[in-house]
Amino acid sequence: MLHDLLSLRQASSSTFNCSSYSKSSNKLAVVQKNAIFILNFKNGLLKKESVKMIPKDEYYNDYKLGEPQATVFPIIRKHATSQPEVDFLKGSLSECFFPSLGGGFQLLATSTSNGHVFLFKSPYISSTSSNYFWEKVSSLSDLTYQILIDPKINEKIDENDSVWIDRNINARPLVRQFESVSNLEYKKRTEWMDIQSMDWSPIMIDGNIENTGKKSKSTNTNDSIITLLSLGTKRGIIFFKCIIPTSSDTFTSDNISFLCFDEYDDWVTAIKWKPSLFSSKINNSNNNNNNNNNNNNNNNNNNNNNNNNNNNKQISITSQNQNIIAISLGDGSVNLSKVDSDGNVTLLYNIIEKDYNVATLLEWSPPNENGETYLFICKGMGFYLYNFEKKQLSCLFLKHRATITCISFSDYYHFSTSSLDNNIIDFKIQSNFWNSLLTQESLQPTSVNYLPKDDDKGLGIYSLVTSPNKLITVYLENLPPGITMYHSKSVTSRLNLAYRDPPFNFQSFKQAFLNKFEKEKSKDLWDYFIYINVYPGESILEFINEICPDDNDKGFNSNALVTRCRFVIKLFYILKKKSKDLLSKEIEDKINYYKHYINLNYISECLKEFNRYFEQKDKVVLEDYQRISLSLMAHHLKATDGEKYLNIYNKIMKIVSDGQTKPITDHCFYCFAEFNFSEGTIESFIECRECESILERCSRTLLLLSSPKTLNCDFCCSKSLVLAGEDIKEQPDEAIVDNETFEISSQEYQFPWVKNLFSNDQICIYCSTPLNGKINAEDVYALK
Repeated sequence: MLHDLLSLRQASSSTFNCSSYSKSSNKLAVVQKNAIFILNFKNGLLKKESVKMIPKDEYYNDYKLGEPQATVFPIIRKHATSQPEVDFLKGSLSECFFPSLGGGFQLLATSTSNGHVFLFKSPYISSTSSNYFWEKVSSLSDLTYQILIDPKINEKIDENDSVWIDRNINARPLVRQFESVSNLEYKKRTEWMDIQSMDWSPIMIDGNIENTGKKSKSTNTNDSIITLLSLGTKRGIIFFKCIIPTSSDTFTSDNISFLCFDEYDDWVTAIKWKPSLFSSKINNSNNNNNNNNNNNNNNNNNNNNNNNNNNNKQISITSQNQNIIAISLGDGSVNLSKVDSDGNVTLLYNIIEKDYNVATLLEWSPPNENGETYLFICKGMGFYLYNFEKKQLSCLFLKHRATITCISFSDYYHFSTSSLDNNIIDFKIQSNFWNSLLTQESLQPTSVNYLPKDDDKGLGIYSLVTSPNKLITVYLENLPPGITMYHSKSVTSRLNLAYRDPPFNFQSFKQAFLNKFEKEKSKDLWDYFIYINVYPGESILEFINEICPDDNDKGFNSNALVTRCRFVIKLFYILKKKSKDLLSKEIEDKINYYKHYINLNYISECLKEFNRYFEQKDKVVLEDYQRISLSLMAHHLKATDGEKYLNIYNKIMKIVSDGQTKPITDHCFYCFAEFNFSEGTIESFIECRECESILERCSRTLLLLSSPKTLNCDFCCSKSLVLAGEDIKEQPDEAIVDNETFEISSQEYQFPWVKNLFSNDQICIYCSTPLNGKINAEDVYALK
C-alpha cells in the first residue's frame, strides 16, 4: 500500500496533461493546461524550477495554412465568437548533457493544442540561481510552417479530393485566409502541424545536413555532438537537429534546425528512441570524474586521466551515428526503424502488424548487465513486452481495468504501470521470463496499489515516476470538480510523493543508505534523503550517533573520512529541520568539529591545486583579493598544525608576497577597518572591532562576504562568493536595492584553482550540495 509523504495541490485551472522524467538529471517536467514547471529531485532537495511562459499572443494565434478550395467533410465552419482556449499538451526532456552534481544542460520540447511547438533550455550549466527559469530558445512549429508554405521546398498538391474525410471533427472558426489551396494540400499541412507524440534521440554525430527540408547526402562532417528531436504527427515524423554546445558555449536558436519530413500512411501515435549504451557510459564517466574531484583527490595523474577520459568520450561518440526508434501508427502496427544523423529512416521490421488497436505508449527498459533491453507497448488496458535481442513478443497482458496512462522502469527487472482505474501496479521480470512460453500467468504483479482519493472520486493516475532505488513513487492525478467545498470551481490536480507502508526496516535502510553514499558520492540518492523523513527524529539521531567518526578513527583515509563527515552533516540538517528539539550541544559540537576537519582538508587541497596551477603557468600576476585569499588559507593551516603544513605555508607565502615586506591585510567592508590575520586560525565569523559588525567569510575562498550576491547551501547554510563564470539569473527587487549599488557590489572573482578542484561544479565544501544563488535582503540593507 502506498502512503503519501508529500502532496502538492495545484491551482484549479491547471490540470495535468503529461509529464516527462529524465533519469540522467533526476528532473520531472510537468505539463499543465496553461503552465509548465520542472521538479528537481537531485541531492534530496525537492526544488521547483519555473519555465518562463510565452506571451499568449505567440501561441494563441493559429497558423494560416490556407483555405481549402473544395468541401472537406466533416470540417464544421462556424463564426468565431471568442478566442478558443489553447492548452499545452505534450512535453519531452532531452538527455542531460554535461551532467554534474548541480544538474547539467538540458532541453525541453512542448506542444500546444493548436500546433505550436516550443523549445526551452535549462539555465546555463554554470548558473547557480535558486529560482532560475528555463527560457524559450525557438519556435519549432515556425520552422515547420516556413517549410510547408515554401513552394521551393514543399511542392504543392493542386488537385482536390471530394471524398476526403477529416478525422479531426472538432468545429473550426470560419476565418478567411489569404491563400487558397486544394483540400489535399490543406490536409497535408494540417496533418504535419498536428503533433501526436515527441521524443529525443540519444547522442549522435552530425551528418552536416543542409537545411532544405529534404534528405540529402552529407558533404562533410564536423564531428559535432547532436541530438535529434522527433515529432510524431498525423502524417509522419518531423526531425529537428540540435547541435549540443561545448561546456564553454551557450545554446541559441542557431543550434537547432529543421532536418526533414518522414511520411507514413497513418498517424504516428507514439515514438520512442532506444537508449544508447555509450551515452550512459559517457554520463556515468563524467559523473565519476566530478565525484573524484569533489573528494579533493586531485593530483597530476588524475588530471591526466580526466583528460584521457574526455578524449575517449569524443572517440566513442564519433562511432555512433545511427540509432533505433520504435514507431506506433494509427492502424495499430508497431515497427522498429534505424535512423541516422541525417534523418534517413530505414525500416527494420514490424513488431506488431495492423490490428487497428492503437498503441498509445512506448517505453524501452534500461539495459541489464548484458546490455539487453525490451520494449513496453501499451494498447488500451493491456500491454505487450518485446525482447529486442531475441525478437520475441509476449502475449497481451491485461492487468488493469481502465486505460494505462504511464509506465516507469526502476531497472531492467522492475517496472510499474498507472491507469485511470486509480491503480499503480508493480511488476518484476524473472530471470527466466524470456525462456518460457509467455502467457498471462508468466507475469504477475508483485503489488497492486489502489489509491482512492476523496470518496473514490479521483479521475485516475495520469503520470508515474519510480525513484532510482524504488523507495519513492511520484504520481500525478486530476480530480473532478466539487470534491470539497474549498475546490468547487473546476477540476483540480495534485502531485504526490508516496512510500510503501509499512516502511522498510530502519536497520536495513540506514546500512544501505550509508553504503550507497560512500560508494556513489550522492549520485542517484535523492530518494534516500527524502525517504529518511518517514522515520521518527529519534531514529535519525540514533543513526547519526552510530556513524559519527571518532577523533582517532584509523579505519578511514582522509578522503573516506571527509565523505563520512559530509554524510553526517547532511543527516544533521535533515534532523534539524524535522525535530530541532532533539539536537544537543554535544551533537552540534561534533558537527562543528567535522566542518573544521573538512575545511582543513579542503584548504590543503586547494593550496596544492593552486601550486600546480602556478607551476604550469609562465607568469601569474595575482590580484590583491587572490593574495588575501591564499594568505588566509596558508595562515589557517599554519595556525592549525604549523609543523605539518610548514612547507606548503612557506611556498604559498613566498608566491603571494612576491618580495614585498608589507603585511597582507583584510578589511571590514562597512567601515574599512583593517584586520591583521598573522596569528590564530581563520574563523567563519568575525566581529569588527571598530563598527562591531558581524562579518561572514566565503566558504570557498575565506574572503569576507562583501556582496549581497552569494551562493548558498540549502542543507548546511554555508555561503560563498560568486566566482567568475557563475551567473545568478535573478536580480534584486528595486525596493531592496538599486541596480547601481547591486552591480558595484558584484566584483568578478577569478579563482581558477578553486573551480578546477571541483571540475567547475558549484558545490558546498561541507556536504557536497549544489550551491544556489540567493539575494539576501538583510545583507543588501547592511551594504547600503
